[in-house]
Order: sequence, then structure tokens, then C-alpha cells
Amino acid sequence: MAESVTTIDADLQRALARSICRKVRCVWFGTPIAVAIETMRLGGLTELPVMSGGYIAGVVTLSALTDAIAAAGDAVAARSAPIGQVLTDERSWRNLHTGLYVAGAATPLAEIDAYFHENPTHQVVPVIDPPGGYAGVVTRADLAACRLRTLAPARIGGMATPLGVYLTDGIHSGGAGDWGLFLSGVTLAVLGIVASLALTGLGTLASLYVHSDPMAVIAARLGGDEGRLSSELGSLILLPLVMILIRLIPLAGYHAAEHQVVHCVERGELLTVDAVKTMPRVHPRCGTNIATAVVLFSAALCIGVISWKTIVGAVMPALVLTVAFWRPMGAFVQQYFTTRPASVRQLRSGIFAAEDLLSKFRADVTAVPTVRTRIWRMGLLQTMGGVIAVSAFLSGIAYCVPALRPYVSSLF
Repeated sequence: MAESVTTIDADLQRALARSICRKVRCVWFGTPIAVAIETMRLGGLTELPVMSGGYIAGVVTLSALTDAIAAAGDAVAARSAPIGQVLTDERSWRNLHTGLYVAGAATPLAEIDAYFHENPTHQVVPVIDPPGGYAGVVTRADLAACRLRTLAPARIGGMATPLGVYLTDGIHSGGAGDWGLFLSGVTLAVLGIVASLALTGLGTLASLYVHSDPMAVIAARLGGDEGRLSSELGSLILLPLVMILIRLIPLAGYHAAEHQVVHCVERGELLTVDAVKTMPRVHPRCGTNIATAVVLFSAALCIGVISWKTIVGAVMPALVLTVAFWRPMGAFVQQYFTTRPASVRQLRSGIFAAEDLLSKFRADVTAVPTVRTRIWRMGLLQTMGGVIAVSAFLSGIAYCVPALRPYVSSLF
């Protein structure tokens, strides 16, 4: 037993606040009480940092807010009342005059743990990082999870690969490794080629009907330059076509499993097949959202240029349209195109990746990421390597067989 306690204390001494602090939403003196209450409710917190002029001014408690609501006696007045009205009494919040404790990003967790022991009613310690100011909070629950080694990273990213699910916290990774990410790039490049060939084939069939290039006909009817608009319309169709093809291959199932297991970890659920399969397939941080935003902006810009005959007049409406609809459209594309219900095998792949990542994170919670590590763990370089490899392979074929050069060049 003594050895176990010593090990825990050693872990807390080595680990720093930046390793486990969570960037929860803070409040200001002008923040309405209703917003603060909702932030606490959704975050599972009973205390929130209060900011003033870019600095942490104190910590407001749930009990102080509920007392203010009771004193108001009117729901409408209480909802709109600013936090500053609650903080007039120094006893209602912790601030510089009442012994506010703020940890630095490099503060050992053992010091924060000692503070919690000395102040049993306090639940949250704000954390600051001098270059960027407010960094987040450390709670009692975070320290308890650190002691139990059940702590999870604050944010997890990942990718679907032909070899299974890949997950990362920016420092560690789990599941499919670099080879799987490379094969993802190969797969996407091949799907792009298939989509390009399909688009060319559909254009050829359509030209037999209209006796002309259909893209050129559409461009001509829109009143623009035929060559440029034809190329732009083809590019706009290509990416959605690739998304449709993704739905037809196992990669879409792994993509769903990736999202579902990340949801499961972020919600603190058990990593079982039954639990993971109940999670949504749509995730707000999916790269599909960015791809959808690019297509939406490009399409809106193209239509705007045709309508107003100028790029300057088309940019702002295209930007407004993209900002308004990219997330709901991205969620729609995720649900019906880039993911599909995962099989049990695919769900288990996601669970394996999550367990692999969590075991590495918990064994090395003191690790501090470097910029190079973060960039590499994102997986984009390995994926791009797969795309480049396919391009180089086809270029090599075109070099060796000159007769194929026109066909290969048309794919890019």
C-alpha cells in the first residue's frame, strides 16, 4: 500500500498543470447569470473563473449564483443580470483580496493537490500560461482521475485508415500507425482517380447526347469563359464524387468508428462495443466539415462571379453563406456520405486505438509536445505521402510509356 501511495505522489510531483488543465469557458463581469449557469451545467462544474481585462480576477461559485437567482425573485431579471452584480460581496467569490490561488502552466500537480487538501470547499484552480494568459482549469475530479490513472486527453483527433482507426492527442498515438495513414493517402488518391475517370466517362456519354462537351455547354449558358468555368465546374463535382465513393468502401465504417469512439472517450463512457455503437457518427471537429466548407465557398463564389461578373462582389456573399451553412452541411455529409454504420470489427478497431492511446497518455502524462511532434501526429504528412506516392507511380508509368501521358495528365 505504501508503495502505491508513493507512486501516486511521484506522478503528481512530475506532472504539471499544463498536462491536464481543461480550457473551460470563463465568464466576465458583464456575462449574464443565465450564461454562467448554462456553462456550469454543460461542463459539469460548480465554479468558473472570472476574467477582467485579460486577467483572472477570481472564481465565482454555483452557490453564489443560485443565491442571486433566489434574491432576484424574477426569472427574467435573474437571467439577464450580469455576474458583476453577484460579485459585490467579497464573500460570494474568491478574488485577490480573499486569497485567490492561480496556478501556472508549469505548476506541479502536487502543489495543486496540496491546495485542495487545505481548502476542502474549493473545486477549481484556474491555470495561466504567461504567453497566452488564461489556459484553463484543474479540478478535484481531474486530480482524482490522475491518481487513478483514468485521465483522458482534453482533446483527441484521429483518422480512418484501411488498417483501422488512428487516434492521437498530439503527443501520443494509438491504433493504426504511420503505415495506415500512408495507405489512407493512397486510398484517397485512388478514389480521386476513379472519380476523375467516372467524371470523364459521364462527360463522354453526355456528349453523345448533346453532341458537345456538357461542361462547356453549361459554362456557355451561364455566360462565362467556357474553358475556365468548365474546369471549375469539373473540380466542384470531383470532391463530392470522391465523398460518395468513400461511402462505398470499408473506410467509411472505420471513419464512423473513429468518431464514435472519440465521443465515447470525451463523454467518459466505458469503451465497450455496446457503448460505442450508441454514439453519433457525426463529430464537429471532422475534416469533412472543412472539405464541405471549401466546396460550399467555391460553388458560391463561382455562382457569384457569374452573376456579378466580378470576384470582389462575390467574395462577401460566398463567405457569409459558407459561415452560415458549413457546419450543418458538413454534418449532413458526414452522416450520409463519408461515414456509414460501423461493423463490430470496425468498432473494436476504434476501441483498440482508444485504449492504446489512453494507456500511453496515462503512463506519460508529464509529456510536453513539441511543434514537430504535433505536426507529425496530425497524420497529414503521412497521408500526403501516400497521395504523392500514387502520383509519382503514375508519372513513372507515363514517363516509361509516352502513349499514356495524355491520359495520366488528365487525372491531375
